[in-house]
Amino acid sequence: MLTSYSAAWVPDDDAQCDWNVAASLAIDWIEAEAVKQGTYAVLVTNTFDGPVLTYAFSGRILHSPLSRYTRGRTHFTSRSGRHAARGVAVLSFLPTRRALDFAIGLAQGSSLCVVESSAEPVAGWAADVGAINLVTDVATQDLPTFIEHVDRLASGGNNFGDTFSRQTAQHTLDDLQRDGLLQRNNVVRALAARNISPRGQRQIEKLIDRMIDQRR
Repeated sequence: MLTSYSAAWVPDDDAQCDWNVAASLAIDWIEAEAVKQGTYAVLVTNTFDGPVLTYAFSGRILHSPLSRYTRGRTHFTSRSGRHAARGVAVLSFLPTRRALDFAIGLAQGSSLCVVESSAEPVAGWAADVGAINLVTDVATQDLPTFIEHVDRLASGGNNFGDTFSRQTAQHTLDDLQRDGLLQRNNVVRALAARNISPRGQRQIEKLIDRMIDQRR
């Protein structure tokens, strides 16, 4: 899929990987992208609170590499809305679906790097946009059949609010299931990469959840 931004990610697939190592990999890449583009980098997190900017080590509280970003100026959340910069290099740290959608919007025309949390997988997004895996330095490969199905799914609407669009989406989801490619988070994140609205993503999640319940 062609996008208007460059992409990279740090997958959460190594239990031994420290969050600050992951953050440092992401910072190095996104800051280099910002310099190359003549812009600056911003951080997007789910909230301003939590163990994002500090971490514990031997009983001491130390600063995370992410502490370089300043709240309200270069550090934003999805609630920042119109106050956030646009068209800048974006580091999205452990994003929820809403935070990832917001980060994608900010990164249009620039670059986006995501540090993944296993609780909110982004492999579908990474494969869809060919994001560089910063651990292996290799672009994430998509599955042509998966992409074809998701393209068809995304062409059915943005909100999937009417009966016809949901029925059409259901047929595509049935095809994904038939081909063994129906993993909810991968499908939803791939839709996020195509700028399908959060409401539309939730509708697809509901359809997939119903299919999963029927298999039990």
